[in-house]
Amino acid sequence: MREGEYDDYRYSSGIALPRWFSFYTKPEIEVILERNGFTIVHFVEYKPGTKNYLNFIVT
Repeated sequence: MREGEYDDYRYSSGIALPRWFSFYTKPEIEVILERNGFTIVHFVEYKPGTKNYLNFIVT
């Protein structure tokens, strides 16, 4: 998941029509996962540039 606090349509390069994007914070994703019966077994953040990615492994 890409981290952020944003829900809206965005234009992206190479795509003629806008697409819907939803970004979440780590605590928001943790609640959603646990509420739906998942257990987080591993987590790592990855920032290849200006964007922060939240990577979860769940069971």
